[in-house]
Amino acid sequence: MVAVHGSGYCTSAFHAAKLILNNILRIAAVNTVGDALLWVGKISVTAGCGIIAFLMSDLAYYTDSTKYPATCLSSPLLPILVSLLVGYTVAQCFFNVYEMAIDTIMLSFCEDCESHNGTPQYAPLLLLGAIGKQVLVKERKKSKKEEEAQVTRNKEVNRNKELYSLKASSASVPNVARS
Repeated sequence: MVAVHGSGYCTSAFHAAKLILNNILRIAAVNTVGDALLWVGKISVTAGCGIIAFLMSDLAYYTDSTKYPATCLSSPLLPILVSLLVGYTVAQCFFNVYEMAIDTIMLSFCEDCESHNGTPQYAPLLLLGAIGKQVLVKERKKSKKEEEAQVTRNKEVNRNKELYSLKASSASVPNVARS
């Protein structure tokens, strides 16, 4: 809110809290789905790290004590647990960035709705569809098609004007015969 309105931190924090309280159901729905998907992502990364660690600990380099006595593992449990812990920690850090982005987008959507009397003007179509504003999605797609058709018509008109001006300028230039 500081960047959007240019107000001070405390004023912006109060405005953001008011926005969150006014749109608590929307935010709760988006955060519930978002948190579930982020949790699945964190578990997937953690499981991937554990599987890779398990497969690596099963290599001959770590299991053959006669050929590789210095690297033989008596039990692969500790390296697998360490890789699971490191994988979860790294996944937590990266997915926190995504969670912050989701929260920021949702707060911007709520601000857009409040600024335009409950009808978002700048929200992407995918977000409108996820929030349940199918009527707005259909209207925006229709207006976008009309806008694209208008742009195409303007390009054709400009192209025809250029061709006409080229024909008119070439017709007005007299042919000079060489002597």
